[in-house]
Amino acid sequence: MADAILLDAVKAVILRRFLLLVPLLFGISIIVFSLMHFIPGDPVDIILGETAQIADRQFLRESLHLDEKIHVQYALFLKDLATGNLRSIHSRENVWKEIFHRFPATVELAFWAMLSAAVWILRGTEIAH
Repeated sequence: MADAILLDAVKAVILRRFLLLVPLLFGISIIVFSLMHFIPGDPVDIILGETAQIADRQFLRESLHLDEKIHVQYALFLKDLATGNLRSIHSRENVWKEIFHRFPATVELAFWAMLSAAVWILRGTEIAH
């Protein structure tokens, strides 16, 4: 009987957490989208440079949907986010390829940082005694 009550309580907590995840992810998507638009500079200038031809600039602006209204851009951003179709502004490669390309170095850095922290914590407790 007590196990069933505990199981129901755990299920309720997990369900509540998942329901709170939806507005949290929505808020994070708004913040990320807003940051992309508040960063100074035109993304077209960053990608093509300021000396690019007008036709090239217009084509890139259309392909990135920068000519659309802000709410349409946000809807397209959510669609790309949901389908995983995210591209890097600098390399035009899929973001997941770039993440996985840099992931081994990130893991190595995290490993050495945690090892260093553990050594210094042990050294600090040894000195304290």
